[in-house]
Amino acid sequence: MKPAFSLILSFLMLLTFTAAGETDGEGWTVMVYMVGSDLESEQGRASEDIDEMLAALGDGTRLFVLAGGSDKWEALPNVEGCELYAAEAGHLVRLSSPDTGGMGSPETLRALLEAGLKAASGGPTALIFWDHGFGPIEGFGDDITADEDARLTLDEISWALNALGGKKLSLIGFDACMMACCETAHVLSPYADYLLASQSTEPPEGWNYSFLSGVSAETDARAFGIKAMAAFNGVYERMYSLYPGDRQPYTLSLIDLSAAGKLSDAIDEMFLELSTLADEGQMSGISSRRTDSWGFGRVMLAKEYDVIDLSELANEYLEIAPAAENVLDALGKCVVQSNAGLDEANNENDGGHANGLSLYFPCHFGEDSLKEWQSTLSQLPLPENWKSFMLAYPSAVESAVKITNPVTVERDGDVFSVTLSDEELEVFDRLKYFVYRGNPETGLKYVYGAANAVLDGRTASISYDRRCIMISNGDKAVILPAMNRQEDEKAVYYNTNALASTFNMQTFETHSFYVRIGLEQARATNDIRLLAAFESGSRFNTGKQPAIRLDTIYELHIVSPLYKPPQTEKLNTPFYSWPIDDNDSEPLLIGHLDENGDTSDSKTLSVYESLLPEGDGKYYIQLVIVDAFNYERASGLIPLD
Repeated sequence: MKPAFSLILSFLMLLTFTAAGETDGEGWTVMVYMVGSDLESEQGRASEDIDEMLAALGDGTRLFVLAGGSDKWEALPNVEGCELYAAEAGHLVRLSSPDTGGMGSPETLRALLEAGLKAASGGPTALIFWDHGFGPIEGFGDDITADEDARLTLDEISWALNALGGKKLSLIGFDACMMACCETAHVLSPYADYLLASQSTEPPEGWNYSFLSGVSAETDARAFGIKAMAAFNGVYERMYSLYPGDRQPYTLSLIDLSAAGKLSDAIDEMFLELSTLADEGQMSGISSRRTDSWGFGRVMLAKEYDVIDLSELANEYLEIAPAAENVLDALGKCVVQSNAGLDEANNENDGGHANGLSLYFPCHFGEDSLKEWQSTLSQLPLPENWKSFMLAYPSAVESAVKITNPVTVERDGDVFSVTLSDEELEVFDRLKYFVYRGNPETGLKYVYGAANAVLDGRTASISYDRRCIMISNGDKAVILPAMNRQEDEKAVYYNTNALASTFNMQTFETHSFYVRIGLEQARATNDIRLLAAFESGSRFNTGKQPAIRLDTIYELHIVSPLYKPPQTEKLNTPFYSWPIDDNDSEPLLIGHLDENGDTSDSKTLSVYESLLPEGDGKYYIQLVIVDAFNYERASGLIPLD
């Protein structure tokens, strides 16, 4: 059995890093706002990072930690509410217990700033936010001990930073997911010289704090950030080269906040041009280009939080909004460095589409959270045209003309086509399809899906040659329901779900849970390999989750999601649902448990492309038109036999 991920990671973190820039003055003061959340109570991640910091802390570097937001701490005994600590002689010493309302209160953040800046004596300062991140709208942190106000919004962070009285921090960092955003840079630019944050989700281990061993009074803020990036990127590159099956997205960007103002001005200019186009009735071109831009969010689902890469968005808009060129130029001057790990372009890794900063751009209008998100956006001090466009966009899309006609399909062998009217062609975005098996009267199971249509004039067509994905343990092979989520010149990438089982020898309990699995099929060889697997249904699916190693699972149940007919014109989710139990699933034995409860004699799983096997009912295909506004219309079920 391969060594535990965290043990290998700890070993790699002992490696040294590159030389830094130089400055004169006092040593660094590092202030960590550590919201333990479920990351500490369930995984002990905060305590691991505290140990890393203390072990790496060099002479002359001060460390303050304000900890809270978790009901259990491994490294900090007797934490009640929020506790402020300072590092002394390799340990954290409690200074005070701020009674400020929890980690979601800006008053609590202000308590950390006051203590840290008082001790800084004019030397360089870093403020690091540690926990879950949810993008610029939902904000940072999750205090699981709080009944309400569990998070800090950018507006609240700005309020706390006003306590600096005009002083600037050297660097603000987010050891959290999805906080490298234009809104973050704009709001925080008056308070710091640099921003260090991730566009995508982060692996559960987060930053590698051993970089602090190379920080001294001579290290300037830019070099501080570059050292942190080198440590972060280097350890995951080494880790995933050893265990590619554990791969997760990882990105980190160093942003020069002195250039954020010009970037905001350029973004504002671009949205002024887009507003003019919208007034002229060109909403379909605006919306389709937004939909085509890369989104960040849940580990396996793009665009979940409506946060998209600014560079990709601006490149999409170059054809219709000349000001997008200024955005790209300003972005290049703002992003000092962007490390995007694992640069394949697929949904399991956002790195290939991460160019430094993201932007909130609403898309999921049917979500209950949209009203709250828009209210939060209205409170941010963003430039007028930028903010006005984002606030008006959902209503403009809702009122635009969409594809509403029934989807009529023509078939010629393996080719399925839909002819579009002139009006439909104007707002057409893509055609996708789903394959099912079974009996429509008793229930259909999802088998395969893709969105690789060809548009020729007014005819959109797909070619389906009865392919499917199979998974085998050597003794048995079953269909692996897979969705083609992304393609590039090197590979095709799929997502799928399964029900996994593990066993605890101490409690004699079996733990069953859904896992999301990524697949990669190389174009050159057609070989398919398993990418990372992650547990579904956790409290938040926004990263900082451990990958599930398949060699720790003794049984894998392949579950076929059940077909559900479309109920509304607006559908942003597939037309099927995962079953809530494993009564109708295919068990696939991977290994058996030894006397210590470890999985031994693990079978080698193979995944490969095949033709649809005979039996188990008929097969059906369904075509779905998606228009420029992300509205979907489905055809009826078409028998493949």
